Amino acid sequence: MGGKIDHKVNSGRGLYVYRIHGQNYHLAGSLIPEEGESPKCHMVNSSSNPYAIEFTTVHEIQGLLDAINPLVKKFRMARDIFAMNEREPIPIKLIGSSDKDGRTHNLPTADEVAAIIVGDVDEDGYRTDMYHRGVDLSSEPGHNNLTIREFFAYRVQARVGEVSLILLSRKLLQQFIVDAYTMVENTRLNYIRNNQKILRVTPYSNLYDAQENGHQEVSDIGNRVILLASFTGGARYLQQNYLDAMAIIRAYGHPDLFITFTCNPKWPKILIFLSEDNLNPEDMPDIICRVFKIKLDALMHKFKREKTFGKLLGDLYRKEFQKRGLQHAHIWLFLDKKDKVLSPDDIDNFITAEIPNKDTDPELYSIVSEFMIHGPCGPKHSTRPCMTKQEFCSKHFPKDFIEETHFDGAGYPRYKSCQDGTLFLTTRN
Repeated sequence: MGGKIDHKVNSGRGLYVYRIHGQNYHLAGSLIPEEGESPKCHMVNSSSNPYAIEFTTVHEIQGLLDAINPLVKKFRMARDIFAMNEREPIPIKLIGSSDKDGRTHNLPTADEVAAIIVGDVDEDGYRTDMYHRGVDLSSEPGHNNLTIREFFAYRVQARVGEVSLILLSRKLLQQFIVDAYTMVENTRLNYIRNNQKILRVTPYSNLYDAQENGHQEVSDIGNRVILLASFTGGARYLQQNYLDAMAIIRAYGHPDLFITFTCNPKWPKILIFLSEDNLNPEDMPDIICRVFKIKLDALMHKFKREKTFGKLLGDLYRKEFQKRGLQHAHIWLFLDKKDKVLSPDDIDNFITAEIPNKDTDPELYSIVSEFMIHGPCGPKHSTRPCMTKQEFCSKHFPKDFIEETHFDGAGYPRYKSCQDGTLFLTTRN
């Protein structure tokens, strides 16, 4: 894979993350390595001479192609023609669609030599004219073509009794998913670009806008392409979500509770699934995201239906990815007037900043001590990610001990955290 790969994201001790930006493309390397570089092809002998071809391997591959691939004869014919007359043009075509099964090595229907991209012997690659399985095109109207998103979603789905090489590829799975996503996004962008009139995009006058902005030279101004508000990550998409959030705040005021819900890679459902193939959580980002979404939906259901904090008038949440690749969600809850948090006693009913008692609540103590303790940091641990150049913690740890919960001068709560050696967490319903 080509493109601009961000290697700085893996400079720390966190999980492996594959991130690219800009134009994505695929590179076809040479059999012979560049001077000073190691070989990347198994047909090159790297033990004695890095520029020597392993002829045994080449002959085996050549014999295999002669035996099972009928297209080899066509390519050999082109080679012979080119050997007799190098000036005679030989057209090469890339076949992007076919009305036959792509898993079958069909002979070309024209006399020209064709370059065909073939996947595994038992796997058909994506083509723009593929249809959904079991669809009768003559009787069922509508869009029956298989989209590239549906194709990749089918490939990364785990199935009982079926071994998927893609899902067992560890770090390569991340690269595959990123590569697939760029293809899906590029397809969507091309559709929007080529169907501006069909999508009824609001007409814009580029020349008029340029003149209003004070530009005198308008010869280099091109056509503007307007992204739909439904295109994820686009300017109108972000603006629409922002306006929706502001509308809720205008109706219900400032949020009463701000909750951060973080994905735990040690959730039993994740570990049970990964144990079957001896994989680590970072090897299956799709499973991490799916389990997190299930957990997040269950949590929001408790807030809305079971009224954990009281009656809700509205709610918002935004999902993000941490630098180490795990998802987390920021949740805003708007409570009814009778359930609002107005006093320090109300805060103590919902929030505690004290470590649970190990003897009276060992399960909660184990969870908090393993997943919710910051550090160690400080001058003796200057290499920690939270440490700044001035050798203090950017998260402002350690916190001061506070006898009682109160509000500071800016209106933010300061949670009770006593230093008495018998920290206890009251059980909350």
